[in-house]
Amino acid sequence: MRLAKKDKSFKQIPFIFYTSTHVEESDKNVAYKLGADYYLINPIDASKLLPIINGLFKGNQLNSKLKKQNKQTGEEVLKLSNSLVDSDVEQKNIDLGNKLLEQEKSEKLLISKNQILDLLTENTPLNKIFDHLLLNFESIHPDYYSCISLVDKDESHLVLESAPSLPKSYSLAIKSLPIIMNSGSCPTAAFIKRPVIVADISTDKLWDKHKDVALQHGLKSCWSIPILSKDKTVLGTFAIYSKSIKSPTINEIREINFAA
Repeated sequence: MRLAKKDKSFKQIPFIFYTSTHVEESDKNVAYKLGADYYLINPIDASKLLPIINGLFKGNQLNSKLKKQNKQTGEEVLKLSNSLVDSDVEQKNIDLGNKLLEQEKSEKLLISKNQILDLLTENTPLNKIFDHLLLNFESIHPDYYSCISLVDKDESHLVLESAPSLPKSYSLAIKSLPIIMNSGSCPTAAFIKRPVIVADISTDKLWDKHKDVALQHGLKSCWSIPILSKDKTVLGTFAIYSKSIKSPTINEIREINFAA
């Protein structure tokens, strides 16, 4: 841009820096130091764009004062430009790393689902299939403890079928729970047929009856997803516990739904 402005044939042509990624104040300053006449962030109202361009062609450069204040040597401008590029590359590397991580998680979940289909064809006991599913899920999320409960024949209680990583004493405490409101995440999820997210067991009213035993085992949050048949009959619940106070991210919600 600076070289172009030195060319007499381009001298009267204003340069507009138009971006949707470089939106920080430091980015704006670098643009002006590189010789931009105006700085625009995408999106912009089309009705405002034309008056700005007309103003620049008429010599009404609204940012000339700022440009004079920020006038620096070529070496200083090069340093700022390199800093901006380095920052952009670093962010892109982070984004790429996150994308690859999410792709790896999706591939593991798909492999797990295919393995479960193989176990089904081999007449593997249901609780063993559940163990396999949960251990695969926990291998992707090592900070979580998962469990699956099924509705009993009377359709009145949830019976714990698989909890490979939960403390045995806690598993015994939740072996059979009545399907009622305000009795923990899983019974409530089965009762209302909707996901129940409890980020803090110690303060959520849903856990008033059971929080003591959960907290004794260091469990601080619990998210439960009802397992429904095609006709919306509740078959059971899929629950995730954590020793941290937290809610699931958007990506985690997608994975939970995929796993359930």
